[in-house]
Amino acid sequence: MGNDEGLIEDVIISIVKDILMKRGIATYTRAQGLLENYNITFMDCYKKPDVLRSILIEAFGDEHMIVVEQIKSELVSLGDDNQLVSNFIQRLSQ
Repeated sequence: MGNDEGLIEDVIISIVKDILMKRGIATYTRAQGLLENYNITFMDCYKKPDVLRSILIEAFGDEHMIVVEQIKSELVSLGDDNQLVSNFIQRLSQ
């Protein structure tokens, strides 16, 4: 993994965690537990956005797209010309 990708990964993970934390500690903890059911942590979300999407669906049901849109909104500020960010957003949004 190149330095740029490592930095993008760290930023994406930070954004995901921050958005979930803003929804409350219980929400954050529930998401963390659901990730553990898949044998991953927040650190794995960059490489497995499909799993992140699944836990958001499980945690929020029909409202999961609100969380996805919040994540996307924050990530777009990184620059939508960044292919790594674009790929992550695309996989998360499927």
